[in-house]
Amino acid sequence: MWLEEMPTDLVEAVCSFLAGFDAFQLSHTNSWWFARLSDGLLWHELMVHGPVPESQQHQLHTWKRRYMQARSMLFHGLGTDDNDELLRASYACVEYPPPTDWGQFRRMYFALRTMHEENFSFDLWFSLQPSTQKELDTNRYTGGVIFGLQSEERDSRNWPQYHQQFVMVDSKRKLYCSVLDVKTPVAKDLKCGHWYHLVLTYNLERQKQDVYLNGENVWSTTGTLHREWQHLLHEQVGTGYITSGGGDYPHGDFVGWYGFHGLLDEFRFYSGVLPLNEVQHRARGGELPPKRLSGTLKYPGLRGPQSRINVDLVACTRPAEGRPVEIVAIEKKASFPPRRPCRPTRTLFA
Repeated sequence: MWLEEMPTDLVEAVCSFLAGFDAFQLSHTNSWWFARLSDGLLWHELMVHGPVPESQQHQLHTWKRRYMQARSMLFHGLGTDDNDELLRASYACVEYPPPTDWGQFRRMYFALRTMHEENFSFDLWFSLQPSTQKELDTNRYTGGVIFGLQSEERDSRNWPQYHQQFVMVDSKRKLYCSVLDVKTPVAKDLKCGHWYHLVLTYNLERQKQDVYLNGENVWSTTGTLHREWQHLLHEQVGTGYITSGGGDYPHGDFVGWYGFHGLLDEFRFYSGVLPLNEVQHRARGGELPPKRLSGTLKYPGLRGPQSRINVDLVACTRPAEGRPVEIVAIEKKASFPPRRPCRPTRTLFA
């Protein structure tokens, strides 16, 4: 029996097992499939969990195009030769979300350290890449520092006396996430090629930190913000400095910049503590109103962050699809040197 002759509900069941890119190719085999696989609701579900807002109902026809144009960010990580020279660095900086009333007067890039007197949260989608890939000539360590902060910039030749890793996956695939002095694995044996959703919330009054992985609370603890907080003047996504020794970062003898090898689809910072229902909504691929959004890595539109350096934009399966990550194509756009320096500018009128 041809698929076209099957009952509609059975066809829909078959299509539910297809990745979005497979559904797109199938939709262009003939007019029958094109008509059935051009429903905006189908493509919206592949991109965003939850109902379509009333204000966006008139844009349903655009979601198929949005899916095909969506990009995630591929960070190249640290080679197993331990060469962390700047030319190989792969990182980006978080930006303020547009539009903002003070946008033209604020720092060029968002800085978490400015939120030390308020409650805050951040969330991100990440996926580990295997240590060996055909398109890369050099083997890469698994994991890396996803969110690093230090007293010197990444492109500085100076040794960063103060440096911390608030989000990191070590070479044994253990996940660390903390803005406090204490650091412990919040998850182990992460799989390569899978999307993970990570959330950290910090309540300043209660001095309480909660960490969630895929919507589940994996660690709760209390304490003041890291003792080096005020010295961490620079931050970036995709790399961070390591001197601890003795751990799997990526090995006990390494000292230098431990770049992250994997994909990031988003890294967002919010004012206030995200409640559990919003954490779980985000973990299913849902969106939150932009009112509390303080910083975002994935600047709206088709481009990635303005600061991205040696970071490729890739087409891949979306986190909301709930399936293994499949990279379809790499968009070859030069991202080094940056169009702007990855540093905050002086604050004006603030």
